Amino acid sequence: MSEFRFFKREEFACKCGCETNEIKDQIISVCDALREKCDFPFVISSGYRCENHPIEAAKLKPGAHQGGCAADIVCSGARAQTLIRYALNEGITRIGINQKGLHSGRFVHIDVDEGRVSPAMWTY
Repeated sequence: MSEFRFFKREEFACKCGCETNEIKDQIISVCDALREKCDFPFVISSGYRCENHPIEAAKLKPGAHQGGCAADIVCSGARAQTLIRYALNEGITRIGINQKGLHSGRFVHIDVDEGRVSPAMWTY
């Protein structure tokens, strides 16, 4: 099991209540690198999601979160811009941006799922 500087594997566990965690080391490593480059702390609001997680259960096909290849990072405004810039510099080519509504609900999705269309950038 790999050790990471800024994150614990448990932070990426499914939040539906099952606490299953099949997150890939690669996405944790990317989050670690981004945290170091950004030089500000951030929270992972969603990492791995099991097939019973409400968001995954509503999908026709398993998503990148269910594959253990994605993370949603809580951030907004200038910090979100900084995070996105560094993610692109790190070679992350799949980025989703949600900057609507309350600050606490804003996030940036990054994923390293090689089985999906890339590059891709979208908004929620």
